[in-house]
Amino acid sequence: MSQAISKDALVSLFEGHQTFAISSHLRPDGDAIGSMLGLGLILEGLGKTVRYLHQDGVPENLAFLEKGSVNPIGRAGELDDCEAEVFVALDTANRERLGEDVLALIPKDAVQVTIDHHITNERYGDHVWVDAESPATAQMVWELAKSAGWEMPASARVALYVGASTDTGSFQYANTTARTHEMVADLLKAGLDVAEVNRMTYQNFPYRRVELLRLLLESLERSEDGRLAWWSLTMAMKQEVGYRPGDSEGLVDVMRGIDEVVACVFFEEISDGTIRVSTRSKTTEVNVSELCGLFGGGGHILAAGARLDGPIGEAREKVVTALKEAASR
Repeated sequence: MSQAISKDALVSLFEGHQTFAISSHLRPDGDAIGSMLGLGLILEGLGKTVRYLHQDGVPENLAFLEKGSVNPIGRAGELDDCEAEVFVALDTANRERLGEDVLALIPKDAVQVTIDHHITNERYGDHVWVDAESPATAQMVWELAKSAGWEMPASARVALYVGASTDTGSFQYANTTARTHEMVADLLKAGLDVAEVNRMTYQNFPYRRVELLRLLLESLERSEDGRLAWWSLTMAMKQEVGYRPGDSEGLVDVMRGIDEVVACVFFEEISDGTIRVSTRSKTTEVNVSELCGLFGGGGHILAAGARLDGPIGEAREKVVTALKEAASR
């Protein structure tokens, strides 16, 4: 049975073991990769042996974060085994979102730890640290390192900054706290080159992303009152631009940036025929976590996701209908 664990107890657990395996959720974003590498690189600095496992690997746009690691993040499906005393799942609300290949590699006798900031976390693993008030799992890793007095290598500082920055919309979202800015100030004082890191994070996309945005804008639809917006990414569109994982990261903010829009949805057709749904809201009056919960998903009040069966038209109709109902309350 899972038990909540304090930061002090978690520090003792980590310091008392030598070998670690670390993973995060499918289709990783900046916080998933940033918190993985942030924690792993700190542990490596303590002389620990760290294996990084992931179902999908690192998206092209986040590959620069791996430069400081002794071991790259390996695709779990390409690995035969994994030896570790401790397995850590980061930024992952439920066990299944780690992916089948990762789950198959977790050593049966490993101590399993969950570190996450999603309010919908299902509290899996032996020890669980969930802080739904934290805007990013990367910030939780920073908090852990600060409380322990652990040194943070330069590469870990970069990873943690990117995790916090991407999950707060470059510190624009309501989840940004005073503590978040204290974290950034601490990283800057330690020598973080914030201009260069921001350039690599936000100004380093391939041209195909522009073509992708063009196609998405052509698919954009709005409700009659203009308060809701949605667009759709089909497999045909992906093939047209040569889509790669990570290309669409953050593009949903184009819809959210429309003045009168209070909530928006990104529908994406996946190769297995399912539909990935990413939702965003500007107001707590439209709780997209509850919306996605209707379809087996979840997340945060202002940002959540779900996975539905296709075809994309049917999935879109179901979600948009539910969103209109939620927005009319």
